[in-house]
Amino acid sequence: MAVFFLLMLHLAYPAYVQGEIYATDMQKMDRTVLRIEGGFSYQTVVEKNNYSVFLPNGTYEISASHFDDNGELDFFVNETVVVGVQDQEVDLVLKPIRQNGMFYLLIGLALAGVIAYYLLARRKNANAGEPETAEMRINPEDEPKRAEKKMELDEDAEKVLDALERMEKRATQKELKEALGFSDAKLSLILTELEQMGHVKKFKRGRGNVVRKTR
Repeated sequence: MAVFFLLMLHLAYPAYVQGEIYATDMQKMDRTVLRIEGGFSYQTVVEKNNYSVFLPNGTYEISASHFDDNGELDFFVNETVVVGVQDQEVDLVLKPIRQNGMFYLLIGLALAGVIAYYLLARRKNANAGEPETAEMRINPEDEPKRAEKKMELDEDAEKVLDALERMEKRATQKELKEALGFSDAKLSLILTELEQMGHVKKFKRGRGNVVRKTR
């Protein structure tokens, strides 16, 4: 019975967890939002660059967030802490959002959305006027017509080929972009389609691409 009581007392005894809050350049971070997740949830605003909490034994996720003057998250860190019966110091070093990869993740998702929207719009334009009945979709006699339609060039692709023809069938991708006024994403998609259809060939040169008309 005594052993059981001591064990329960050991599990319930809170430990003192404290530490300093810094940025990666060791600059002290004030007014950070401290959040603790484990056996319970706790959140507070740390006015100065140090914190201290009492926590029962267990494993906790301790995160600290800092927001700029516009209210946007600019620094963040998350640490896993195992609390025992002994007090311990856990310094929190916040990393800029860009270093955490979140900034580039958002940019990548935005670009992927733009490309997906452009491809969907091109597909809708290519399929405009085609019958949408199940019979037409599965009729084998329509396959040659569909293949022929896919090989047709749209207006933007024709513009790229015309520009290459004027440039003696060879130009850098940057020169094409400036001549046509297309965005990088749009021109890259068009060149990829033209290369798959055998109209152009791309070669890597330095930091850019050289495009050569093959037909």
